Formats: sequence, C-alpha cells, structure tokens
Amino acid sequence: MSQVGIARRERRRRRRATALLIVTVVALVVAVGFGSFAIVVRSDTSHIRVRAEPFDRQLREVAANAVDSDRRLRVLQSRSRDTTAALTALLAAFQARVDAGNQAVDAANHAVDQYNTGQAGVADAFRAVGDTAVAAVVAQTAAVHAAVINAQTALAKLSATRG
Repeated sequence: MSQVGIARRERRRRRRATALLIVTVVALVVAVGFGSFAIVVRSDTSHIRVRAEPFDRQLREVAANAVDSDRRLRVLQSRSRDTTAALTALLAAFQARVDAGNQAVDAANHAVDQYNTGQAGVADAFRAVGDTAVAAVVAQTAAVHAAVINAQTALAKLSATRG
C-alpha cells in the first residue's frame, strides 16, 4: 500500500475517533443536563407535595363530612317521615273523634224527638243508643290522646336532630 492510502486510512481513523469523542462528550453533557433537570424537578415536586398537604387534609375532612352529612340526612328524612305519619294519624283520630261526637249528638237528638212526641220507653231506648255513642266518644278521645303523645314524641325526635 502506498503512503497516500495509509495516510487516508489514518485520517479516517482520526476523524472517527474525533467524531466518537465529540459524540461521547455531547452524550455526557446531555446526561449531566438531564440529571440536573431531574434533581430540580424532584425538588419542585417535593415542594409542591408539602404545599399540597393542607389541601389533601382538607379534602379528606370534606369527604368525611360528606359521609356524615349523608347519614344525618337519612336520619332526618326518616324522622320527618315518622313525624308526618304521626301527624296524619293524629288528624285521623281527631276526625274519628268528631264523627263519634256527631253520632252521639244524633242519638241524643233522636231521643229528644222521641221524648217530644211522647213515645213510651224513651229512656230505655236512649240508654242503649246513648251508652254506645258515649262509649265511642270515650274510645275516640283515648285514641286522640294516644295520637297526640305519639305526635309529640315524633316532633321531639325531629327537633332533636342536629344538623
């Protein structure tokens, strides 16, 4: 081989070595740059986590309060339904008491009509009908009393529900 061919090979080898050295230096600079960037990002991330911790704590508290609020809402709804049912029963008992009172008045009016027309045995007829009517009034009054107590209990439970 000639001197020229050897010189060319030597130059090519040097160029390759120089290119390899440049690529290695560039790769090293890029690696150091990425390493520095990773350290900065990790530091920033830690700082953000520290700043976010109070918000995370508040979020957990809000979530716990939401669960508690749901439970309290269910209790309030249940007690509200109980109160509504108790008041409905109270109104029905009042209506039944009024109806029993009206029947007693009707029985008394009927007995008075019989007395005014001079029919015999009015006292016996009134006693039988009147005793039944008075017993119905007493029973309905007791039902109203029980319904009032039930409604008062339901209202007290509803009022005791704290929000």
